[in-house]
Amino acid sequence: MNTYEIETLSAMKRGAVTLCLGSSTGANIKGSLQVADEIARVIKRGKVLYLNTIQTKRQISDGFRKMLGLKIKESAKPNDQIHCITTTVGHLANFEDAVVKSLQTGVRFVIINSLEFSSKDYRRRDDLIFQILEWTNIFGVGVLVFAEASKTPPRPGKIQRGGAAGKLAAIARSIIRTIEPEEEYLAQANQAKDEEEERLEDELESIQEEDIPFILGTASLEEIWKEEEKIDPSWKPKDLAEEVKITEAWMLNHPEFKKKKGETWLDRRMRILILIDRAKKRKQALIDSHADQESNIHKEEELAVEKG
Repeated sequence: MNTYEIETLSAMKRGAVTLCLGSSTGANIKGSLQVADEIARVIKRGKVLYLNTIQTKRQISDGFRKMLGLKIKESAKPNDQIHCITTTVGHLANFEDAVVKSLQTGVRFVIINSLEFSSKDYRRRDDLIFQILEWTNIFGVGVLVFAEASKTPPRPGKIQRGGAAGKLAAIARSIIRTIEPEEEYLAQANQAKDEEEERLEDELESIQEEDIPFILGTASLEEIWKEEEKIDPSWKPKDLAEEVKITEAWMLNHPEFKKKKGETWLDRRMRILILIDRAKKRKQALIDSHADQESNIHKEEELAVEKG
């Protein structure tokens, strides 16, 4: 899982369910550990309850230690930033009391590392879904569930028939797919990436010329951001690729722009989009003002001709 995917998942909403579809259970375990660390220790959004549904206590403890340098034990104190509960395979719903007790200590996010091994049958899967709804509605926690991707991708708000997500897709606010290419496709993927980078470099100059020079104007970055920090930009890129391209180009052209403490990449992009939006409005206002002046001059000239 790359940095962008980790930051995207770490920015999940509280009081909602997010479903992450990975290429394998092993990749999901690794990614879930990274996201837990990002939320609890890096950006410090709050306590994390990590529900281990597949590995043994020793395996998950070694995973935290080797990957993140953390010593996470089942006997972790309630005030620890990451609290881990290892459940019996296929019986996560039976651990409802332990989960609720942990949520009552101030947990803000719950991570389930493998949906496939959380419930051994449909009845237990349904029980778990209703428990998750109680966690979000009563405690206001954000719940992130990892699962293996199926051939037919689920859609938020719609039950997936014959897929791993099932009814969970119907209650998920967002579904994020983080599929890693198989070995036989790595060479092809790298080639496509190189071609895309070359294309972006070719377009970078035109982006800087058209969208960047007028952004600052006479106001400072801090003044513009303070004025617009609670306003969503009316101008938005057409898609994610264009958004990333424009914001990265903007940062290259403005080294004075600094990341705020605890700010995610998503938040930083939004700040930049607001700056661009503000600048576009300022530029349009100048254009409109200049057009009005030209119009007034023409009217005065016409009147002078008529009187003459």
